Amino acid sequence: MTTLALLATLALGSPAAAAPSGSVTFAIPSEPATVDPAIEVAGPGYRVLVQLYEGLLEYRGATTELGPALAQSWTVAPDGSWIDLKLRPNVRFHDGTILDAETVKASIERTKAIGRGGAFFLQTLKEVQVVDRMTVRLVAAQPSVSLLYGLPKVFITGKAHLADPDHGAAFFATGSNGTGPYRLTRWDKGQTILLDHFPDYWRGFPGNHVAQVVERVVPAAGTQQLLLERGDAHLVVLASIGITQDPKELAAKPGVRMVESPAFRVTVISMNTQKGPLKDVRLRKALQAAFDYDGMVQVYKGYAEVPNSPLPKGFTQAYEPSLPPFKRDLGQAKRLLAEAGYQGRPLTLSFVYTETEPQARLAGLLMQQAVQELGITLSLEGKPFATLAAQIANLETAPDIQATLTMTPRSADPGELLRTLYLGNNAGKPFNYSWYASPTVDRLLADADRTFDDAKRMALYREVARKLIEDAPSIWAAYPRLIEVMRDEVQGYTYSPLNYSGIFPFYPIWLRQ
Repeated sequence: MTTLALLATLALGSPAAAAPSGSVTFAIPSEPATVDPAIEVAGPGYRVLVQLYEGLLEYRGATTELGPALAQSWTVAPDGSWIDLKLRPNVRFHDGTILDAETVKASIERTKAIGRGGAFFLQTLKEVQVVDRMTVRLVAAQPSVSLLYGLPKVFITGKAHLADPDHGAAFFATGSNGTGPYRLTRWDKGQTILLDHFPDYWRGFPGNHVAQVVERVVPAAGTQQLLLERGDAHLVVLASIGITQDPKELAAKPGVRMVESPAFRVTVISMNTQKGPLKDVRLRKALQAAFDYDGMVQVYKGYAEVPNSPLPKGFTQAYEPSLPPFKRDLGQAKRLLAEAGYQGRPLTLSFVYTETEPQARLAGLLMQQAVQELGITLSLEGKPFATLAAQIANLETAPDIQATLTMTPRSADPGELLRTLYLGNNAGKPFNYSWYASPTVDRLLADADRTFDDAKRMALYREVARKLIEDAPSIWAAYPRLIEVMRDEVQGYTYSPLNYSGIFPFYPIWLRQ
């Protein structure tokens, strides 16, 4: 394998180069249960974590290209068995301590031991070795593509509190000690999360930057919209998560604009493959055939396409444009229903969704109407995200159907998204809410992760996608475009296509006066 050794070529500004100014207000639909970077994985927490923490590597801007971050260079063993990372000198954590190899080792080991959050990307990590004060070696139990491509999402913390009896759990639940451009200074639960710029940030603050970020908890989409129109919020999690009106109509309001960004997104409705009637693949396929895909495009106000694959459109060579798009076929749905033994039999299925996501409710109503023609009753219920996740995590209480909605890859390797949604040992966890487990898919994903030849790896992922279409654990309902609405004065916004929707890294953002 070709050695990867990429040195940073961008000139870094001094922390004293400029003084950030102004405060940006971001209306968020819900707050996280924790801001522990070793635990939090869902959108509510990521909106905070990306401001506070960084990985050893990063994805450059709006690309899927790996670049240096806390590590200024890296080298991968020819057989993929280890990765050496040379750390950037003079990087400070929020508590004033300096980044070094021992700190990186302690941070990564804590994340792996907890087994949540960034540990998803460390499953093949065998050992963290300190080569010297500023060099770490990540030794893999087996060659692993996912270990390399996941490093941007493994956040590094300072050493403080890691030796506490609880290994920092109490501190990191509501506090921060990262290297990011902002630090958590106040959290009024249920109201606001206050982030202030970190004066000793290693990139400095050259040019224009905001001094403070106020994340304001606003569950109702209508209230978010009102705050945006009045100028009381600069950014909202509105169009990206729950379009309730055409964004162009909102952007026509004085002081508001619409931004469309390239994105890799797929809307997923999960069906429980291990419990109840939907254990029968014929019934799952009947629901797929009954689903109103064109209607789902209209749920997104036309800013979407009908999908043809479990993978987002255009996401690497694993995506197959030649696959036929999914379509509604009531005749096929009725035939499959009869084969499964449900023709003429009453059938009620539960459908749960996150109550703060209007599109999830609309998707449920759309599906409820679609399956009525099959004699199926769909019982809809919206719940807070944390409540919903806890319900799904227990197979006994898990619903028949769950609207995961928009999924976005977090890594440039398709295996990350496929493992998140469909790996057997992730069943019931975010976001394998279909409780799907297939030895064939697990084997293909494992083979792909050991394959550093891009063409061969992508061929394996294409096999996975075709197997998923055959097994029907989900309804892949839409390829939504990424639409954001924000105040005119917001400048510098760039969306990373490897982040969730509604994630705004605030470091490049500034407010035009």
